[in-house]
Amino acid sequence: MSSSDSEDGNPLSPRPFSTRSPKLEELFKIVAILGSEKLTYTEEDLAALGISLSFSKFPCFADEMKFFQPISAADLARYNAPEDRFEEDYEYLLEEYRETDRLCTCIESTLDYRYRSLRRGKKGRYLEEIYKWTPITIENSFYRHRGEYFLRALGSPAGWELTSLEEWIQPGGDEIPEPHVRMITINYGVPDNTRLLVSELSAIVQVLDQRVNQPELQEASLFPVLLISLSGLGNGRIIEALYDVEQDELTLRASEIISLAKNPALDLILRFMASKPQV
Repeated sequence: MSSSDSEDGNPLSPRPFSTRSPKLEELFKIVAILGSEKLTYTEEDLAALGISLSFSKFPCFADEMKFFQPISAADLARYNAPEDRFEEDYEYLLEEYRETDRLCTCIESTLDYRYRSLRRGKKGRYLEEIYKWTPITIENSFYRHRGEYFLRALGSPAGWELTSLEEWIQPGGDEIPEPHVRMITINYGVPDNTRLLVSELSAIVQVLDQRVNQPELQEASLFPVLLISLSGLGNGRIIEALYDVEQDELTLRASEIISLAKNPALDLILRFMASKPQV
């Protein structure tokens, strides 16, 4: 669990919004509240709020990514892990937790382990060393705006858990982060291919609100977020978001929902974990 997650879901006292993000302020008041009654949002629902949302199936979604570039399937295949029992172990986990609410947690842990163990040959670089995503720790100025806790509606269908929150550090650069954020959440709601869960929208809005107000990113105008969203009995999808500060516009693209009960589906998610900025 990320250090930004509280155990009980209680936030610190909210601080005033910056005039830098009026659209996010409006959205925060709607979706980032405990016990939200509206659990899903269609394209039409968000269009009424001035937000662009579109859905796409694989492989078109990956091919048409606008804000992030996932590693290709061919490039991912060049990396391997030292263990040779991965598929067998994963099948065991699926069978052990298939009908339980712990399945998504097991899948997320498997994804994280797989991502951090893949390397190019026996002596080559690890995948995570090449795709420079760095955990956002509690000391990061990311939390200066509103504090360390998110509003997560724990115990309700609108609830969600944050399992990973990372920022992009340009390889070979000066360690100053780019605006880009990659996150993984586990959602309590039941998604479909024509609606976003309020928990997915809430997570994106709250992360963007913090990011836009970071002191070292005040000169940035485009803020992309890549969300790997897990839900139900082992389902997952990808959502990419872009907030344009100058235009005060939020654009969202969501993939179809896929079952992660098969190893090839995990590899698809790994492609997005190993992504890099496009804008």
